[in-house]
Amino acid sequence: MLSDKRRIRDLVELCYAAGLREVVLSPGSRNAPLIISFTGHGGFRCHTAVDERSAAFMALGMSQANRTPTILCSTSGTAVLNYAPAIAEAYYQLVPLLVLTADRPPHLIDIGDGQTLRQYEIYRNYIRLSLSLLPSDEPIEDNIRIASTAIEAATTPPPGPVHLNIPLDEPLYGQRDYSQEPKPTFKAQPPHPTSQHSVLPNVSSVPYRKIMMLWGSLPPDTPTTRAVEAYFKAADTKAIMLSETTSNTFHPQIIPHIDRTLAVIPPDQRSQYAPELLITFGHNIVSKHIKKFLRQYRPIEHWHVTDTLVYQDTFHALKRTIPLSPEEFLEWFGSLRLEGDETYVRRWHEAAQLAAQRHEEFISQAPFTDLTAYHEILTHLVDPTIVHMGNSTVVRYFQLYPPNPRHRYFANRGVSGIDGCSSTAVGHALVSGQPNILFTGDLAFGYDANAFWLNQLPDNLRIVVFDNGGGSIFRFIEGPDTTPQYEPYFVTPHPGTVEGIVRRYHLPHFIADSEERLLPALHAFLRERKPCPVLHVKTDGAKNMQILRRYFRYLQNPDAAALQELEAS
Repeated sequence: MLSDKRRIRDLVELCYAAGLREVVLSPGSRNAPLIISFTGHGGFRCHTAVDERSAAFMALGMSQANRTPTILCSTSGTAVLNYAPAIAEAYYQLVPLLVLTADRPPHLIDIGDGQTLRQYEIYRNYIRLSLSLLPSDEPIEDNIRIASTAIEAATTPPPGPVHLNIPLDEPLYGQRDYSQEPKPTFKAQPPHPTSQHSVLPNVSSVPYRKIMMLWGSLPPDTPTTRAVEAYFKAADTKAIMLSETTSNTFHPQIIPHIDRTLAVIPPDQRSQYAPELLITFGHNIVSKHIKKFLRQYRPIEHWHVTDTLVYQDTFHALKRTIPLSPEEFLEWFGSLRLEGDETYVRRWHEAAQLAAQRHEEFISQAPFTDLTAYHEILTHLVDPTIVHMGNSTVVRYFQLYPPNPRHRYFANRGVSGIDGCSSTAVGHALVSGQPNILFTGDLAFGYDANAFWLNQLPDNLRIVVFDNGGGSIFRFIEGPDTTPQYEPYFVTPHPGTVEGIVRRYHLPHFIADSEERLLPALHAFLRERKPCPVLHVKTDGAKNMQILRRYFRYLQNPDAAALQELEAS
């Protein structure tokens, strides 16, 4: 039994025919026909979350995991606005979603009727496509065409969120048996073939000798990994490659910790490390240091390689966007004649090796802080694990440690907010079927606590919360500590506690507030079998930033006396 509103029945059947299976439902009355039809169909896995903001980020996490659009369904009114943060994140992260918002019919808008606002194109700045079904079931073919267009946009490149607004008049709860009636058919348009020769630069050699390849955020991709391996086997690959944890691109010759490598380069020598040709893959670089470096020492040419049709002039030097996958580009680029500068490549690798040596020296002497706690926890993670990195300081700490090629890394680096980190990890874990672990901060954990307001939490998700008394990112970046508003308005110490949240949602809780307690708590946390155990790492926020600043000073100018002073502290 599905809704007696035929256009809703047709929409649901079209979604099923297109291969969509995951549905996140937000409770409501105006979307009752959608709830009745998705849950009554039998072909969908339906999830529900009371908080619409959390529900939308859960859907985002599901789409991250399976790379197909998750259906997200809300009632009318401000519920629709609560989806906006996750939709913006999905838009900039290139994650597909099909957003269905129930609405009042047009004649009830702006006359004072309850739970109404102007919903048509409400996400217009952060959406691939916005459409609206007709207010009635007739004509049938027009509604089928509109729904098919929305579903096709959600399931074809470039990936991103698509919005379908659905005006619904009362009554809302009627049902009907359609088992003897024909179903609408969904026919996706075939992709337009693209000739590589029409999009590749018309060159057989590259005149630049200092070549840098920089990998931004990318989902885990085995073909890309194989393409990188093949590229490095070529004899004339005289280029340096840098990546980040969020790149999910690994090879022994790739330098994965950009910030600490840049830190060891003396300021008066940095121009020698600047590329003439910069080639970027993926999107949304985490490191502010490499952005500043490449904007200061701007390359002669910047090529951005993307098959998602996204234009990104991150370094204000973009000359060419090449619409190929990374593996297609690397195969072509490896066939060119390159006059690469071997000294340039060697200089970068020597800096990375020096940074690794100084990193180990400092970590071995540093007191218990966030810096050393990350080191211990990452060392003990079980392989393979899906690792979710919260924003602000969390994702930046990760860039200081070499990534594990057996892990898969995710972070909401589209807009880079803290608002849905936990919900995204919960959604990802619900559909991934693999071990997941979320690293987050105390502010982000509290801000998104409704991620755990579910009837059934995933039993394959663990959470590490770094509780350092507020927004530590503002203790580290330059500027906030020079103002009288530093502590109350930037760092924002808060009355909420991690303990209060874990009690509210009955989460297993393990406290590590010292070096002596960290490993025992970590081992117990990793052995726990109840859903969503929390490892609560309590550190001193001011001390964290003091040690982190010393760390970067030591990378640049190692001093034995500084290490002795550090050990004494």
